[in-house]
Amino acid sequence: FESGCDEWSADTGSWQVGTPTAGPSECHDGSAQCAGTVLDGDYGGNTDSRLISPSIGLSDVAVGEEIHLRFWQWFSYSSCDQGYVQISVYDDIAATWPEFVTISDSIENTSPWSLMDVDLTEYAGKVVKLAFYHTATTSTYPTNCSASSTGWYIDDIQIIKKAPAFTGDFESGWDEW
Repeated sequence: FESGCDEWSADTGSWQVGTPTAGPSECHDGSAQCAGTVLDGDYGGNTDSRLISPSIGLSDVAVGEEIHLRFWQWFSYSSCDQGYVQISVYDDIAATWPEFVTISDSIENTSPWSLMDVDLTEYAGKVVKLAFYHTATTSTYPTNCSASSTGWYIDDIQIIKKAPAFTGDFESGWDEW
């Protein structure tokens, strides 16, 4: 996000691109800009918002290859709130973008900057839009969900195609573990 939003967009507004002054206080790689739910404070209650990518043509894969979405994330969510990675696959016949579907486990609680990996192999050869979906609830029933937190921050997004390799040692450090 060094050059701003480019062709990314946000629906219903919680996402911003810039330098955080709350939450992680800086972007993952120390650069000037990343995306976050609110860059200078806590997200509000009852805020559901997606950060949506431009359309992306995923390449086909050969036998033994995979396509993965990788990004760095920092998050701090209140007890009833979370985030998800979602995808919409362009429908060539209807010439429409269907609703987004969730393709990751929920992002909840708190984490320092950490690498997230989502397998996109089943969407190889398709045109897709990816979304980072933030959802926050304010409710007192059945549990107290009135608190908020600093939210979800995303940086250094990549889509990679590779043949997975397994190594059983750590001679080179963490590698992709």
